[in-house]
Amino acid sequence: MTAKEALRDWVDELTEEEAEALVQRIARGNDMEFPPLTPEQLASAERGAAQTDAGLGIPHDEVMRRFGRV
Repeated sequence: MTAKEALRDWVDELTEEEAEALVQRIARGNDMEFPPLTPEQLASAERGAAQTDAGLGIPHDEVMRRFGRV
């Protein structure tokens, strides 16, 4: 499945309200603002990066297989 096909499938599953909200977010483009990460979120990201650096990560393909997405 191509990325475009996957995207079309995903969009087809949205409710009209979800689609409208997504259109609005896309229309704003880079104007989207995200709240800053909390100290706990930053610490979690740093732990994940350290695990990856130590070779403890799980490859994306394996995660997708485990969740039945491949």
